[in-house]
Amino acid sequence: MILKKRLFLSFSIFSSFLVIAASSLFKESIIKQWSKQELLFCFANDLLNPIDQAICIGYYLQKAKETNLVKDIINAYHKKALLPISYEMKSKYANSLLQYVQNAKVKKDFEKELHYIKLLTEISSKLHPTNNQPRSDIHTYLDINRQNSSKRNLELEISANQFLIKELNSLVYLLILIAIAGMLYFKKRRQNIRNRYKQIIREISHPSKEDWNENQQTSEFNISLTESTKMEQFITLSAALHKKLAHFEESKGYLKKITQDELARQLGTNRNTLSKFFNEEKRISFPNYLKQLRIQHAIHELTQDPKLYELNLKGLAHKFGFGSAKGFSTAFKEITKLSVTDFIKIRQQNADFKNLDQKQPNV
Repeated sequence: MILKKRLFLSFSIFSSFLVIAASSLFKESIIKQWSKQELLFCFANDLLNPIDQAICIGYYLQKAKETNLVKDIINAYHKKALLPISYEMKSKYANSLLQYVQNAKVKKDFEKELHYIKLLTEISSKLHPTNNQPRSDIHTYLDINRQNSSKRNLELEISANQFLIKELNSLVYLLILIAIAGMLYFKKRRQNIRNRYKQIIREISHPSKEDWNENQQTSEFNISLTESTKMEQFITLSAALHKKLAHFEESKGYLKKITQDELARQLGTNRNTLSKFFNEEKRISFPNYLKQLRIQHAIHELTQDPKLYELNLKGLAHKFGFGSAKGFSTAFKEITKLSVTDFIKIRQQNADFKNLDQKQPNV
């Protein structure tokens, strides 16, 4: 018994929900249909009280923001699907359109403003079929608005052009500044290259003896500190190595591919002794020693033999004892602070650079 009551109660509640939902949908559908028919009736029926008509029109014009009812009415009116509208209703319709014109003007929606003005013109011809003054006023208003619209568009275009001109001027100024900065940079760079080139030429023309003197002082200092037989032997060997290395440099043995072990055998010593000699006497590693000799020779040859400019980097690298163009280019830049291509260019293209070495005093 209790179960039946519960089932009956549940069924009743469910039925109530269905009825309410169906009623809401039906009511909404009826209201929409009634609204459209009522609006048609408001516009078309001359028997309605003018106050009721005004209320009806005002409501549905407000409603038009959310629906297309007014658009449907206007389309139906143009197709003459409605009953003849009274003069008073047409006036109210015209006033409503005029309000739309003002709203569009405030919102600066020029297209809608002109559209509503055209509708006003059509209504005016209906309201005053024998009087041209209202239509003339509307056409005047339309012409003025067109002129104002054209003026506004022209002002906007002028403003846009002025903004574009300012942007172009800013861009031109920026490009000029970049060009000036670039010119100053390249001028400074060229001056640095010139100064560095002069320094290189001076170093070639006046080889420094400071390293040898310093090495001699170092050896003498070591002698005063150590009087052992081994040190005396090393000093004697050091002098012999200096002499043999001088011959190695004069014969340009550094242009060949050579290792430290091979050079040690040529000099009549071993790798450890030669390594100690380079570290303590020359104060340079064996690879850097070879690198400096080769680059110094390359600079001398490039300043004396223009035919070398016909070779590419690979050919120059091979001629000056380097295994690759990259190794030669890197070593040249490291020691001279100039790239190989910059050095060759200033020798080829600038007569004043070509003659700089000739202006140096002969040694």
